Amino acid sequence: MGGQITSHTVPSSATTGQVINASVTIYNNTGVACWIGTSWDANTVWDYLWCNAGASVTLQPGQITMKSYSVTMNLYAFSSPDAGTWSMGDNRSITITNSTPPATPSAKASVQSWIYPATAAYGETVSIGASVKNIGAAGYIGLSIGGSGVNTQLYYAANETKNITYDYGMPSGGISSVIYVYHLDVDSGLWLQDANKSFVISIGTSSYPKATIYSITLPSNSQSTSNAWVPGSTTFSITCRIQNTGAAGYVRAVFTPNGCGQVIGSASTTKIATNGYFNSTAVIACPYPYSGSGQTGTIQVTAQSKTDLIDWMSDNYSLSTVIAGGYVVPSPKSQLVSIVPVPSSAPPNSAVTVAVNMKNIGPVSGYIGYGIANTGVPLAYANVAANTPYSFSFGYGMPASGNGGGTVYYYHKDTLTGAWILGGSQPWTVTAGAKTDFTITVNKTGNGTVTLSPVKTTYKAGDIVTVTATPDNGWQLANISPLSPLTVSGDTVINVTFIVAPVSIFKVGRVSKGTVAMTVIPEGTSYLSRIYISQGSVEKASSPVKVAVTSTGTPRTDDYAITWPTIAGTYDAFVEIIVGTTKVTEQIAGGVTIVA
Repeated sequence: MGGQITSHTVPSSATTGQVINASVTIYNNTGVACWIGTSWDANTVWDYLWCNAGASVTLQPGQITMKSYSVTMNLYAFSSPDAGTWSMGDNRSITITNSTPPATPSAKASVQSWIYPATAAYGETVSIGASVKNIGAAGYIGLSIGGSGVNTQLYYAANETKNITYDYGMPSGGISSVIYVYHLDVDSGLWLQDANKSFVISIGTSSYPKATIYSITLPSNSQSTSNAWVPGSTTFSITCRIQNTGAAGYVRAVFTPNGCGQVIGSASTTKIATNGYFNSTAVIACPYPYSGSGQTGTIQVTAQSKTDLIDWMSDNYSLSTVIAGGYVVPSPKSQLVSIVPVPSSAPPNSAVTVAVNMKNIGPVSGYIGYGIANTGVPLAYANVAANTPYSFSFGYGMPASGNGGGTVYYYHKDTLTGAWILGGSQPWTVTAGAKTDFTITVNKTGNGTVTLSPVKTTYKAGDIVTVTATPDNGWQLANISPLSPLTVSGDTVINVTFIVAPVSIFKVGRVSKGTVAMTVIPEGTSYLSRIYISQGSVEKASSPVKVAVTSTGTPRTDDYAITWPTIAGTYDAFVEIIVGTTKVTEQIAGGVTIVA
């Protein structure tokens, strides 16, 4: 919870350039007293006050200057324990209307009629829009299909009527959307909506050709077992018979062998009539060497059509399996040469770099990689040339105790399927070495501060460390073990003991009516003291005096102001000294004598 907005004072309208002052009342609903703040900005607190739990404060979120158009902003409430770290609480959306008459007249759209067909063929270009009259000043009218942004805009003279449309490619499932008509507001530069219309265009009778695959003729040597195929030189012919099931137009086939480049088949040079046929043929050169009969690969065949105005569009495709000597897709093959941890012996919790040395022993370049878990995919991989070594590396952290290590899994990527193939695995080990990093732990008893120099998370053997023990006021150092400085030879525990410093009164000096001077030796850094006297029911005491001692054990004189009894006589007198939590009371020998 960051405060609850209970009321606010913000004008509902303002003129352009007007400075707007607002106020907001926020209720502290956090359950504790804290700072309550407010702002128009979610990231910056503008005004804040301390507020008790269950109370309310009134704040100013900051001045704003009215824009040339209506604005909507959020008013925020915040809370903070320290006026530094703020938690957001309640917020209110505030709209301020611009009441200034437009400085510059703008266009204004009046839709006379909407423009769109009821039906259209798949792939057909349709014009969607409206007949618009500009009933405002000369300016721009905009059009959007779907409302995600203005698709097109036209300049209109005052009282001009004309069509504004946007060409849209007809998708296979038809169109169901909304037409939006806007005018450009000159003052704000914003597109403001004037009208909208929901519409639907259904799929209708085609006025375009449509290429459909009728049959595919495989190459005559598709069952060949000849070993005469060589990379890039062996070719075969493939034919796709296409039927045009749409309006008259041009058709062709596109062939994409798996692992080879795309080949465009021959196209009809004259229009193919509705339900007419055309044989599209291509010559394909296989880029891979022959490696035995019975090898399989796939060729994707796509049928396309076009008109005199519209370029080639894909209408239909099929997958054809070709069994052909020489049409093979060789892959790389991974070999794990060695695994080299550096260093081979490492202390606990230290870092090790592991080199994974591999080689692509396949006949073609391709991807090889490694992993440190059997996930089916490599952790890292690279495209490596045939018969070429390649090295990877990864970081490893030694355990707190014992030897380290793991298992490396090596892979290659099948060129035809794109799947990662596991080639095998191999374990590796790093032996545990001697510990080289040591810790220093301080165990402290009593009140005081212990510092180490230098300050490190861990220390190396032979490091020299200075230990400084500083007692708090009223305490003294009793023991430190081991003594400072110390030389690190392993994990070390330093025990430091502080005890309460004793206080002793050395002597009391001159005593006269009005003041008492006493000399003390405090064994500490500062103390409080006072003097008091008594005789029977009469008791008088001075106010405590705080004394700062600059040198322990050095005698000093302190004066105490006291209201003395008016009756002459000898009174018992005491000096009380407080150091830290220890209080010592010492009686002044012989008391204090008051004379008339």
